[in-house]
Amino acid sequence: MDARFDTGRHGEVDLRWADGAVTATYVGDARCHVKIRRRGAVTHPRTPLGTRDPRAVEVASSGGVVTVRPRGARFTKRSYRVDLGVDGIALDLSAHDLVSSEFRLSTIEVAHNVMAELTRREDGTVDVIWSAPVRLGRRLHEPPEPSREQLLVALAAAAAFGTGGLSLMTIVANAVDAILP
Repeated sequence: MDARFDTGRHGEVDLRWADGAVTATYVGDARCHVKIRRRGAVTHPRTPLGTRDPRAVEVASSGGVVTVRPRGARFTKRSYRVDLGVDGIALDLSAHDLVSSEFRLSTIEVAHNVMAELTRREDGTVDVIWSAPVRLGRRLHEPPEPSREQLLVALAAAAAFGTGGLSLMTIVANAVDAILP
């Protein structure tokens, strides 16, 4: 399956799925690509790539050093996080709500570290909603701007592992709702 979509700032991206792998490439710049591949059998059928085991994930990039480390996706929203690294810069995809994840710098020094909100659609495309500036007191904080490579890694990870996640509170509320008439 293949999908093409516009990022809104860095141009169009082609996503290609084949044999337990997701490849993201900028349209018109085949030199800039990221491939996330599953080694072995499917161990997590609800994940598009088929695994959330970091030992079973391989990453190849046309650029610098890239790391991708998915969490287990269990009972808390934090467990749906995917830690990313691009040339030594720590990034992550963290569940924002049931369907979308925040693409963020993984630092606490930044007042507003969310760069964009990513949502993986059923057709394989990934919607990108860029973060707006945030006013804290009298200061206006501009959100950080990802490089083309950082965004491409995040889009490939969103396509490979999905976006969003359930919070423990949502799971408990749904269970209570199902039990009580």
